[in-house]
Amino acid sequence: MRQLITQMQRVAPHLTLATLEGEEGTGRSLAARALHAAGPVATSPFIPWPAPHFFAFNRGQSGRDDWSEAVLSQARGGMLFLDRVHQLTTAQQETLVDFLHCFDDQAHAPGGLFPAQIVFSTGVTLRQPGFAFRDDLASRLCAVRFRLPPLIERREDIPLLAQLFIQRFARRYGKAVRGLGPGTITPLLRYPWPGNVRELEETMTAACLATESQWIRPIDLPSMAAGNPHGRSLAAPGSCDVKAEADLDLDSAIRGHVARVLQRTRGNKLRAAQLLGISRSTLYRILAAPGNEVPATDPAVL
Repeated sequence: MRQLITQMQRVAPHLTLATLEGEEGTGRSLAARALHAAGPVATSPFIPWPAPHFFAFNRGQSGRDDWSEAVLSQARGGMLFLDRVHQLTTAQQETLVDFLHCFDDQAHAPGGLFPAQIVFSTGVTLRQPGFAFRDDLASRLCAVRFRLPPLIERREDIPLLAQLFIQRFARRYGKAVRGLGPGTITPLLRYPWPGNVRELEETMTAACLATESQWIRPIDLPSMAAGNPHGRSLAAPGSCDVKAEADLDLDSAIRGHVARVLQRTRGNKLRAAQLLGISRSTLYRILAAPGNEVPATDPAVL
C-alpha cells in the first residue's frame, strides 16, 4: 500500500488517463478521489459515474450507444471517474473508443468541453484470457494502471482499519466505543474478507451497534467475521440476490438494528437509546433519516 500511495502521488500531477484495478470493496472510488486531490485539477469538479450508464444514451437514428453530454459537462475541466468499465457491452466499448478519440482531440484545447483527467476502474483484469474486452482498448486503458490489492493480501492493515472505522462510527453517532477488546482481533485476522475493506467497515459498524461495552468483543461480531458456521454463507462474486445487496448498505444495517431494539423495548425510545449506548437525540436523528420505519410507540413511554 505504501508503494501504491507513493506511485499515485508521483503520477497524479501529470495524469490525464488511468485505470484503477481491484476487486469490489478495495476502495477504487477512494483511490480516484486521492488521485484527484493530488493532481492539478484538485479544485475542479470530481464527477463519479458508472461507466455502463455513461455510455447508455441512444445516438439518434443510428441506434448506437452514445455518452452522456450532461455528465460530461459537469466534469468539464476536472476529473471524470468512470467506474466498472469491465461491464461495458461490445457496442459500448466501440463508443468508448470514439470517446477517447474525442478526448485526445479536445482535452487540452482552449475552452474544451472534456474533463482534464479521466480515471476508469475495473473489478477484473481487462487483459485476462477469455474476457470479452477489446485488446486495443485494454492496452490504452492499462497504459497507466494502479492495482488495489484485496484485504486478504494485506492482513496487517486490518487492526488499523478496524480502529479507524470504530472511531469514525463513534464520532458520527456519539456512542462511546473505544476499540477492539481482548480476543477480537484473532477472528478478524482469520476471516478471508471476500468483500474487502468495505465489508470490514460494515462489520465494524454492526459490531459497534451490537456492543453494550466500550470495547468490541468477539460476541459482538457478526456471524461471518466471528467464524460461526451457522452464519450467512459466503456467496461467489456477483451471486448476491437483491436482499443480500441491500444488507451491504451501512445505513440499512443501522436502521435494521435500531428497529429490532425498538421492537424489543416495545417502542420505548428512551430504553432503546440506553440499550444502544447512544443519546435519545442521536436515536431521533437516526429515525428521522429517509427510509426509516419506526415501530408503533406508546406515547406514554416517549
